[in-house]
Amino acid sequence: MADFVSDDWTCKGEIVIYLPKDQIVNWDQIEKYKDILNIVIAVEDTRMIETAKDLGYKAFWSYPAATFWELRSLIALGVNEILLDAPIFFDLSKVKNICGPDIELRAVVNKCYNGYMPRENGICGTYIRPEDIETYSAYIDHFEFDSKDSIKKEYALYRIYAEDKNWPGNLNTLLTNFGVDVDNRGFEVIPYENDDKKFFAHRRMTCG
Repeated sequence: MADFVSDDWTCKGEIVIYLPKDQIVNWDQIEKYKDILNIVIAVEDTRMIETAKDLGYKAFWSYPAATFWELRSLIALGVNEILLDAPIFFDLSKVKNICGPDIELRAVVNKCYNGYMPRENGICGTYIRPEDIETYSAYIDHFEFDSKDSIKKEYALYRIYAEDKNWPGNLNTLLTNFGVDVDNRGFEVIPYENDDKKFFAHRRMTCG
């Protein structure tokens, strides 16, 4: 953070600090940035959730919740936010009802699934197209990018998702682990069963 934040920093942006299991944490060092950044703590060890909250930070488990059992367990542990995965990603109304107004939801928009868990294909993954961000905003509070390999990639993804809100090309180029060549421009003209309330995004949010 010392390299990231300059002396004349004025933007109170959010930063997520990832704490691996068995990490020795210098909380005093983090405390120095509390007034200029909205700090959220992502933990591998669920026991650190309470510690982070006691020090005034929002906290969540760094692994995604895939089942309603995991969802309820994390709520019982006192998290402020929950990272979502399939299959509960496809039942967002129920997820939101269980979490209530006090727990915020997170999603990685350009990642279909984690590489360590083989899937038949990425089409049924938990990605969100740039055109669908506003639709998902009714349920999801924080949109993340899979861009660990490059800050330039993260900037490009931010521009596509937050500014352009459009991807006029192959989804396989945009999405990690999608695995199929599909022209994204085709989705905008095909409503589901001719019902404009059941476009692609609406269908995916409720398909179970």
